[in-house]
This record gives sequence, structure tokens and C-alpha cells, in this order.
Amino acid sequence: MAVELRLKGVLIQNTGAVTYIPSIRRLLREKAKVENITLGERVFDCAEYLSLMYLGSRYPGEEVIDLERSEAEKCVRCMEEILSLLT
Repeated sequence: MAVELRLKGVLIQNTGAVTYIPSIRRLLREKAKVENITLGERVFDCAEYLSLMYLGSRYPGEEVIDLERSEAEKCVRCMEEILSLLT
């Protein structure tokens, strides 16, 4: 959620418009378009992974999300990688 909100803040700062896009991947595409930059596929893979983990934990349905340590560490690495692009 921190990555999504930070991306939305960057887009507001750059465009002056509020966006209601709920997808980290789509927000990154919008950032790349607005700033006329190219982002690597690894960044988009991280965005997909974070979105999957976020949606699964926010809307678990009947199952409780139980992350392994390696999955949690990957979430942190992906978060750090994306946030490093937003400074």
C-alpha cells in the first residue's frame, strides 16, 4: 500500500491530477509515460508481486494469507526497489 500511495503522490506532484488507478503496475506505466522514461521489466515484475501480496492480504476471502520468510523478504526488496525510483 505504501508503494501505491507514494506513486499516486508522485503522479499528483507531476501532473496536478488525482488518479484512482488501483494497480501498482499501471501507476508505474503512467509515471513512465508522464516522465518520458523507460522502466525495466524487473520493476514491473516487482509491481505484480506486490499487488498479488497486497490484494491477497487485503481481500483474503476464506483463506488466511500465510507468508513464508522468503516471500516477505521479496516484498520488502520489491518495495525498496520501486520506492528508490520515486525519490
